Amino acid sequence: MWNQTVDRALVSGVPEKQILEVKQNEIGQKAKASIQKSGRNPALFKSLIMTAIYALELLLVRYLEWLWKRLIM
Repeated sequence: MWNQTVDRALVSGVPEKQILEVKQNEIGQKAKASIQKSGRNPALFKSLIMTAIYALELLLVRYLEWLWKRLIM
């Protein structure tokens, strides 16, 4: 699901830099901290991925709202 959400964001015009920031903040850093604290836990990792997908979807919605406002002005 993460890859599909990334594809939707890219096709919609969300800058790749912003997508990579979400990936680093929501997956990279949090997964590293989680593994250090709790060890490898697939259920927890799945939860991190779902949270990252939600964060990316929010970014996509905000970008599309910004784009829409820019187009109608």
